Amino acid sequence: MHAPETPHPTRVRAVTLYEDRAEVTRAVTLSAPAGTAWMRLSGVTPLVDDRSLRVAVTSGEGRVHATRVERRLPEVPDALGEALRDANDAVQTARRAVDRESAELAQLDALDQAWAAALQASPKDLVQEEVSTGWSSGHAALGAAGRAVLARLTEARQELARTTEARDAAAHALAAASGRREVLAEVAVQLEAQGGELTLELRYRTPCASWRPEHLARLRPGGELELTTFACAWQATQEDDWRDVALSFSTARPGRAASAPELEDDVLYVRPRQERTITVEARDEQVQSAVLGQGSRAVSDMPGVDDGGQPLEWRAPGARTLPADGQPLRVELERRTLEAQVQTVAVPELATAPHLRAQGTLRGATPLLAGPVRLAREQSVVGRGRLDFVGVGESFTLGFGPEGAVSVRREVERERRTVPVIGTQKLTRKVTVYLSNLGEGAQTLEVRERAPVSELEQVSVEVQAPGWTHDPRDGFLTRTVELGPRGHETLTFSVLLSASSKVDLGSFA
Repeated sequence: MHAPETPHPTRVRAVTLYEDRAEVTRAVTLSAPAGTAWMRLSGVTPLVDDRSLRVAVTSGEGRVHATRVERRLPEVPDALGEALRDANDAVQTARRAVDRESAELAQLDALDQAWAAALQASPKDLVQEEVSTGWSSGHAALGAAGRAVLARLTEARQELARTTEARDAAAHALAAASGRREVLAEVAVQLEAQGGELTLELRYRTPCASWRPEHLARLRPGGELELTTFACAWQATQEDDWRDVALSFSTARPGRAASAPELEDDVLYVRPRQERTITVEARDEQVQSAVLGQGSRAVSDMPGVDDGGQPLEWRAPGARTLPADGQPLRVELERRTLEAQVQTVAVPELATAPHLRAQGTLRGATPLLAGPVRLAREQSVVGRGRLDFVGVGESFTLGFGPEGAVSVRREVERERRTVPVIGTQKLTRKVTVYLSNLGEGAQTLEVRERAPVSELEQVSVEVQAPGWTHDPRDGFLTRTVELGPRGHETLTFSVLLSASSKVDLGSFA
């Protein structure tokens, strides 16, 4: 049984966006004949995942027996081909007119040349009024006929140029319609009904639609931190705009199949110990944690939406319209206010000015997803940053730009010597930090420095930092400094590195 020629248009009711696709729910109300018949439904994208298509009867008496997605190229309009044929006929007519007038003009040129040859061959002393008048009138008639033919030839050539341009435009339109046709998709549904109105619901998944979270962190006076989470969504599925639909945003990954990891043998080899020289090189290691000093958690670089391993879903308030041009749509998901501990932190090794840091503990029912964050102090945006996944009850830290009232300067002195006879190498680094308060108000800031941490028995590190708090595991040194108005402060610490003569310090020195 064949499907009817005119498909039934469907309308989008709800969309659930994932990190790499979308699940679209459409609905249509139609009049189904009694018995079994094929019905065609339009509006779906040609990118639809055929395996995810589900069609169900939600209202009325009927049952769905089979479904399939039909794709086809739209037919080239007959009007374009007919226009090209008419343009070709007009070009041929204009070309024949040009050839006809050209031939007539050539004939008149030949007669004019014959007149001139006959005039030269006539006797010079033949002077008769009747003869000269006949010669003159004949030459004038040839001239008048030539001018008329030349005017008609000019018009014929202009008509040929115009028809040729029209023919080229018609050929270009036909080629564009034939070569760049978008694939059309329709859903064919085999229905068994008692006759009457039925409401069908289509549900399918499609690529070229996704979402990502982003945040706005606003620091207010008194240490109040306002966090606003947005969903940034877009779609270019070749469907029309999704107008007035219920949007949902999910962190689930329906396209990934769960599977156990593959196990491989870990073979150990034994070889004799050999005397060798140890080469020491400095290596910077980034400490990845939710907040320094309060436990650590590995941060995985997720290619999509990092939800901490637990699928989450948000619903947009009210109906939304997601355009089909690929432009982003931002939807506010939630807003929360937290109490934060605000500090001015100086890292002299990296910057000559301290920065403002807010540290808080996440409260609420949902975590903060990893994503970009815009940073603002009250009504002024001060920069952009990156926020990693933060679970409920977990601490996190955000920076809110430099504090220009305090200037920082850092100097490093190095001294290297070798102990006679035993050859022990001694490397001393003395770091001096100069702090200056350029403002009229008092400033309290935390200064952060770092010292090397040895991973070898042959190399020992001794840190001499009176007044500093030293973390020997990560090598960080911290110190809180009170600066009065226009005040100055000088901080120092030393690092002594000792290594045996068999150790090559390399570029570390």
